[in-house]
Amino acid sequence: RASRFACSVVGDRWILVAGGIGDLGPLRSADLLDISSGVWSSLPPMETARFQCSGATMGGSFVVVGGQFQVACEICHSGPWPDAEAWQSLPELPFRDMWVDATQAEGLIFALGRNGAASLDNPQAAWRPSA
Repeated sequence: RASRFACSVVGDRWILVAGGIGDLGPLRSADLLDISSGVWSSLPPMETARFQCSGATMGGSFVVVGGQFQVACEICHSGPWPDAEAWQSLPELPFRDMWVDATQAEGLIFALGRNGAASLDNPQAAWRPSA
């Protein structure tokens, strides 16, 4: 059983959960809940074990941002869910923090922590620090 994980919604049918901390430490696992059936499915594991991370969706893909004092970010593409592809690394956050929250607005992913904030508009581009 995990806590302090990333979570996000895709469309009106899927809830995605990744990372967290379990009995043996930070997790690489990722799972998908089909809201209509109540059935959980496993996604491919992330490249990096992480907790205190956050998640958001970008164009139907699941983005997991940071983690406790981590700058690594990953994206999992799918089309359609639950047939997910492997995780891919994204550019690193420009700040480290004890926790990070993420959200999506106006086509951007925003990462927010106590020590910084940044936005990402393209998975191949660098994060832009927010003023």
